[in-house]
Amino acid sequence: MFFASKRSRNRDVLEQPSGSRVIVERHADGVTITVPPLGVRSALGGAIFIGVIFATVGGILAVMTLPELLRGNAKFNLGIVIVVVFTCVGVGIVLAAIQSGRKRVVLAIVGDRLLTYECGPLSSKRREWNRAELNDIDCGPSGVSVNNRPLPQLHIDVGDSSPIGMLTGRNLIELKWIATVLRHALRLPGAN
Repeated sequence: MFFASKRSRNRDVLEQPSGSRVIVERHADGVTITVPPLGVRSALGGAIFIGVIFATVGGILAVMTLPELLRGNAKFNLGIVIVVVFTCVGVGIVLAAIQSGRKRVVLAIVGDRLLTYECGPLSSKRREWNRAELNDIDCGPSGVSVNNRPLPQLHIDVGDSSPIGMLTGRNLIELKWIATVLRHALRLPGAN
């Protein structure tokens, strides 16, 4: 997967990719970008299937050990730990995929401010930055890999900290286009 180096000339994508369901509304003092949910099956590279497998194995192991627990014969051993680990990992992955897949994201430029709102079934997050706080908006690799390839995400480069990642797993060209729209609306240095 190709991620453009910072500030490279070919990072701008000026036209919305075909098939993109992102909605862009331009207004006098900025732009609002509404990114619909990706879908649970597509979220995190389809990790929900792995989560379902882990949760199912954990559930089967729990059902197999339940009679011994009810008889009082089971002692705390490695088997119980394995049941708990499999079940917790599976449920955790399923919940993360549901949150990621059903999350709707709104990015808005209002004057010289970037506002982001991520709303999913399990949590919501709102953030806001002034243009002076932003170094760049681009896309790059996330911390999530599928088949040893990192999933792309939008990067908001704020100050000296690591970039803030959003929209993990979406189409790379669509992410480049969103980054281009945001950079140009904010008139960030280096925006063509």
